Amino acid sequence: MARKILIALCVLFVMPVFVITGCDEPQENLTPKSSFIADFSCEYRKMNITGKLSASGKKLINISLDSPNTVSGLSVTYKGSDLEISRENMICSADEAYIPESSFPNITKEILYGISDGRAVFEGKCEDVCTYRLDSAFGKAVVSTNSKGCISKISVDGEDYEMVLSNVKDANG
Repeated sequence: MARKILIALCVLFVMPVFVITGCDEPQENLTPKSSFIADFSCEYRKMNITGKLSASGKKLINISLDSPNTVSGLSVTYKGSDLEISRENMICSADEAYIPESSFPNITKEILYGISDGRAVFEGKCEDVCTYRLDSAFGKAVVSTNSKGCISKISVDGEDYEMVLSNVKDANG
Protein backbone atom coordinates (compact mmCIF):
# COMPACT_ATOMS: atom_id res chain seq x y z
CA MET A 1 0.00 0.00 0.00
CA ALA A 2 2.79 2.42 0.94
CA ARG A 3 4.57 1.55 -2.29
CA LYS A 4 1.49 2.47 -4.36
CA ILE A 5 1.20 5.79 -2.55
CA LEU A 6 4.92 6.47 -3.15
CA ILE A 7 4.54 5.69 -6.89
CA ALA A 8 1.46 7.93 -7.10
CA LEU A 9 3.33 10.78 -5.38
CA CYS A 10 6.27 10.28 -7.72
CA VAL A 11 4.01 10.47 -10.75
CA LEU A 12 2.22 13.54 -9.41
CA PHE A 13 5.23 15.55 -8.25
CA VAL A 14 8.42 14.22 -9.87
CA MET A 15 7.24 13.53 -13.43
CA PRO A 16 6.01 17.11 -14.02
CA VAL A 17 9.51 18.34 -13.14
CA PHE A 18 10.97 16.28 -16.01
CA VAL A 19 8.26 17.42 -18.39
CA ILE A 20 8.65 21.10 -17.47
CA THR A 21 12.45 21.10 -17.57
CA GLY A 22 12.38 19.26 -20.89
CA CYS A 23 11.42 22.57 -22.51
CA ASP A 24 14.69 24.11 -21.33
CA GLU A 25 16.90 21.61 -23.15
CA PRO A 26 19.39 23.34 -25.41
CA GLN A 27 17.98 23.50 -28.87
CA GLU A 28 20.04 23.30 -32.00
CA ASN A 29 21.66 26.70 -32.43
CA LEU A 30 21.05 28.34 -35.75
CA THR A 31 23.89 30.40 -37.07
CA PRO A 32 22.94 33.87 -38.28
CA LYS A 33 21.86 33.83 -41.92
CA SER A 34 24.44 35.38 -44.23
CA SER A 35 22.15 35.71 -47.25
CA PHE A 36 19.32 38.19 -46.83
CA ILE A 37 17.70 41.43 -47.97
CA ALA A 38 16.68 44.03 -45.37
CA ASP A 39 16.03 47.66 -44.58
CA PHE A 40 18.40 49.10 -42.01
CA SER A 41 18.81 52.00 -39.66
CA CYS A 42 22.26 52.56 -38.22
CA GLU A 43 23.69 54.87 -35.61
CA TYR A 44 27.30 55.41 -36.69
CA ARG A 45 29.50 58.09 -35.14
CA LYS A 46 26.49 60.14 -34.02
CA MET A 47 25.05 60.00 -37.55
CA ASN A 48 21.83 58.19 -38.44
CA ILE A 49 22.13 56.23 -41.67
CA THR A 50 19.21 54.42 -43.32
CA GLY A 51 18.94 52.34 -46.43
CA LYS A 52 18.75 48.84 -47.83
CA LEU A 53 21.21 46.01 -47.31
CA SER A 54 21.48 42.83 -49.32
CA ALA A 55 24.01 40.10 -48.67
CA SER A 56 24.82 36.81 -50.30
CA GLY A 57 27.61 35.51 -48.12
CA LYS A 58 31.03 36.68 -49.28
CA LYS A 59 29.93 36.76 -52.92
CA LEU A 60 27.94 39.98 -52.86
CA ILE A 61 27.11 42.70 -50.34
CA ASN A 62 25.20 45.78 -51.45
CA ILE A 63 24.61 48.77 -49.19
CA SER A 64 22.23 51.38 -50.66
CA LEU A 65 21.90 54.57 -48.63
CA ASP A 66 18.70 56.63 -48.31
CA SER A 67 19.85 59.12 -45.67
CA PRO A 68 21.43 61.40 -44.64
CA ASN A 69 20.77 63.58 -47.68
CA THR A 70 24.49 64.03 -48.41
CA VAL A 71 24.81 60.34 -49.32
CA SER A 72 21.26 59.59 -50.47
CA GLY A 73 21.33 57.40 -53.57
CA LEU A 74 24.89 56.20 -52.96
CA SER A 75 25.43 52.47 -53.29
CA VAL A 76 28.49 50.50 -52.19
CA THR A 77 28.79 46.97 -53.55
CA TYR A 78 31.37 44.39 -52.53
CA LYS A 79 31.74 41.56 -55.07
CA GLY A 80 34.21 39.30 -53.35
CA SER A 81 37.36 41.43 -53.23
CA ASP A 82 36.10 43.94 -55.85
CA LEU A 83 34.37 47.13 -54.88
CA GLU A 84 31.88 49.28 -56.80
CA ILE A 85 30.61 52.67 -55.75
CA SER A 86 27.64 54.03 -57.67
CA ARG A 87 25.19 56.88 -57.64
CA GLU A 88 22.40 57.29 -60.16
CA ASN A 89 23.87 56.12 -63.50
CA MET A 90 27.53 56.55 -62.57
CA ILE A 91 29.41 53.40 -61.51
CA CYS A 92 33.01 53.43 -60.35
CA SER A 93 35.16 50.41 -59.59
CA ALA A 94 37.64 50.99 -56.82
CA ASP A 95 40.19 49.30 -54.64
CA GLU A 96 39.03 48.79 -51.05
CA ALA A 97 42.01 50.88 -49.94
CA TYR A 98 40.18 53.99 -51.17
CA ILE A 99 37.50 53.59 -48.49
CA PRO A 100 38.70 54.44 -44.96
CA GLU A 101 39.34 51.30 -42.94
CA SER A 102 36.89 52.07 -40.11
CA SER A 103 34.16 53.43 -42.38
CA PHE A 104 30.53 52.40 -42.17
CA PRO A 105 30.69 50.19 -45.31
CA ASN A 106 33.89 48.42 -44.19
CA ILE A 107 32.59 47.68 -40.70
CA THR A 108 29.37 46.30 -42.17
CA LYS A 109 31.31 44.17 -44.67
CA GLU A 110 33.68 42.85 -41.99
CA ILE A 111 30.81 41.75 -39.74
CA LEU A 112 28.86 40.13 -42.59
CA TYR A 113 31.99 38.33 -43.86
CA GLY A 114 32.59 37.05 -40.31
CA ILE A 115 29.06 35.69 -40.16
CA SER A 116 29.51 34.10 -43.59
CA ASP A 117 32.80 32.51 -42.43
CA GLY A 118 31.01 30.95 -39.45
CA ARG A 119 32.96 32.98 -36.86
CA ALA A 120 29.84 34.06 -34.93
CA VAL A 121 29.85 32.21 -31.58
CA PHE A 122 26.51 31.50 -29.90
CA GLU A 123 26.25 33.23 -26.51
CA GLY A 124 22.67 32.67 -25.45
CA LYS A 125 18.97 32.82 -26.10
CA CYS A 126 16.37 34.92 -24.34
CA GLU A 127 12.81 34.32 -25.50
CA ASP A 128 13.02 34.41 -29.31
CA VAL A 129 16.29 36.39 -29.55
CA CYS A 130 19.59 34.56 -30.04
CA THR A 131 22.80 36.43 -29.33
CA TYR A 132 26.16 35.77 -30.99
CA ARG A 133 29.62 37.20 -30.41
CA LEU A 134 31.96 37.87 -33.30
CA ASP A 135 35.54 39.08 -32.92
CA SER A 136 36.39 41.48 -35.73
CA ALA A 137 39.17 43.86 -36.70
CA PHE A 138 37.00 46.63 -35.22
CA GLY A 139 36.35 44.98 -31.85
CA LYS A 140 33.78 42.63 -30.40
CA ALA A 141 30.56 42.57 -32.39
CA VAL A 142 27.26 41.41 -30.94
CA VAL A 143 24.81 39.97 -33.44
CA SER A 144 21.17 39.37 -32.48
CA THR A 145 18.86 37.15 -34.50
CA ASN A 146 15.33 35.89 -34.26
CA SER A 147 14.65 32.18 -33.69
CA LYS A 148 14.94 31.54 -37.46
CA GLY A 149 18.46 33.01 -37.69
CA CYS A 150 17.48 36.30 -39.38
CA ILE A 151 19.70 39.12 -38.15
CA SER A 152 17.83 41.86 -36.30
CA LYS A 153 20.65 43.90 -34.74
CA ILE A 154 24.43 44.32 -34.96
CA SER A 155 26.54 46.40 -32.60
CA VAL A 156 30.30 46.79 -32.34
CA ASP A 157 32.11 47.59 -29.09
CA GLY A 158 34.85 50.15 -29.58
CA GLU A 159 33.06 51.73 -32.53
CA ASP A 160 30.01 53.95 -32.36
CA TYR A 161 28.06 51.47 -34.52
CA GLU A 162 24.62 49.97 -33.98
CA MET A 163 22.57 48.68 -36.91
CA VAL A 164 18.95 47.58 -36.64
CA LEU A 165 17.53 45.55 -39.51
CA SER A 166 13.85 45.37 -40.43
CA ASN A 167 11.78 43.69 -43.15
CA VAL A 168 14.42 40.95 -43.31
CA LYS A 169 13.83 38.43 -46.09
CA ASP A 170 15.86 35.36 -46.97
CA ALA A 171 17.78 36.06 -50.19
CA ASN A 172 17.61 32.37 -51.12
CA GLY A 173 13.84 32.41 -51.33
